[in-house]
Amino acid sequence: MKNLFLLLFLSSSMAAPWQLKKEQAGIKVYTRSVAGSNLDEFKGVATLPVSQEAIVAALKDVASLSKWLPDNKVARVLKQSPNHIYYYSVTDAPFPVDDRDAILHFHFRPEGKNMRVSIEGLPDYLPEEENRVRIPSLKGFWYLEPKGAEQTQVTYQVLANPGGSIPAWLANATAVDQPFETLANLRDYLSK
Repeated sequence: MKNLFLLLFLSSSMAAPWQLKKEQAGIKVYTRSVAGSNLDEFKGVATLPVSQEAIVAALKDVASLSKWLPDNKVARVLKQSPNHIYYYSVTDAPFPVDDRDAILHFHFRPEGKNMRVSIEGLPDYLPEEENRVRIPSLKGFWYLEPKGAEQTQVTYQVLANPGGSIPAWLANATAVDQPFETLANLRDYLSK
């Protein structure tokens, strides 16, 4: 475990400064290059007009992820406890690219009045599925900071390798669209 934290610290310390790539509808998306990778890390930031508890509930409701997570066509709980969720996810990819799948671990940790939800991909948790490319690495988090009774600043940050033969330029274009759409969809979903 110590080696994992050291690796995360070193990769973060060797990352370039954040670059604002999109600002629209109250959502800001940043990307940065990371040493040793041709794929960009992304960070989406927005203040949503809902409580922190509502966002936590949405993240824990794996069955509803397909309603707001872009291109998610399967989300199935594998194991769950109050602070941990392991789930299987399939992302629909446009033809001719194969769909991607992942086993993700969400770890919910209060940090004072804030909440950190660590995200870790576990590519070896289950055998690979036929006609799907397993995402070989994914690391990130959701960080939720209450800003009043019914407002929460959300930071959604991920560095992922989609696997397979997706060109870096295409994966990096997704690093702008995916967090923007995720935060916009989540805001719409929770506002209903």
